[in-house]
Amino acid sequence: MYRVNDSAWQYLYAGFSALFLLGLVYHHWQIITAPIPLDLYEGTMPLITGIIADGNNPYTRPFQPQAADVYPPLYNMLVAPLSQLFGNTFQLHRSVSAFFIVASSVLCGFTAMRNGATRLNGIAVALLMYAALLFYGTPVSSTNALGVALFLTVLLVPWHFRFGTGSLVFALLCGLLSFYAKQYFVLGMAILCLYLFLCVSMRRALLLGVAYATLLLVSLSVVHYTSPYYLDNTLFAPAAAARGLQTWHILG
Repeated sequence: MYRVNDSAWQYLYAGFSALFLLGLVYHHWQIITAPIPLDLYEGTMPLITGIIADGNNPYTRPFQPQAADVYPPLYNMLVAPLSQLFGNTFQLHRSVSAFFIVASSVLCGFTAMRNGATRLNGIAVALLMYAALLFYGTPVSSTNALGVALFLTVLLVPWHFRFGTGSLVFALLCGLLSFYAKQYFVLGMAILCLYLFLCVSMRRALLLGVAYATLLLVSLSVVHYTSPYYLDNTLFAPAAAARGLQTWHILG
């Protein structure tokens, strides 16, 4: 019986991976260039970005409630200076999201290779991650792609560097940024501290956890002072809405 050699399988593997990538890029390009909102929440992003680009703070009284936003503004703060050059459009916001989607995919591919995968398998991991992030709310104008990239960075960079001090400090800063990208990505720091506590060093885990909690509380104090409606919009209002949805009488 004829048997295809390993080299031929590798060429087939690489060829189908390339076709898969082309299909994903084409699909992603259609998302980026779509002229209309692709998500019920997407129209909010240019509004918040425009306020910040004009030098204003959306979490102050003049912009409430019309600019009330349940998500933190880090994504909009990154897009705002670019909007001065390229226009405050859906296409710009989606392109910034695309950058962080690609960054997340590459990070996962490198992690697989660092863990013993071949180069082709590492590329396949990156492609699968890219495909996974091209659905739902990640590729549109939203805080999701940035939050995912920071979440993965918090978890994978310390692992890459064997949980050295420098990598943990870097993760600490990325963990703080992830909270201001999207609140629940704070889970990344919780997972990192738990893993450190169970598998690496209880002392390092406790120090990292205390440092993160302190840094987060200090930063929230500053944010509350400069943006008095920030906590109302991003923490208290979503919590109240979640509690309200648990009571059936509101549906009557």
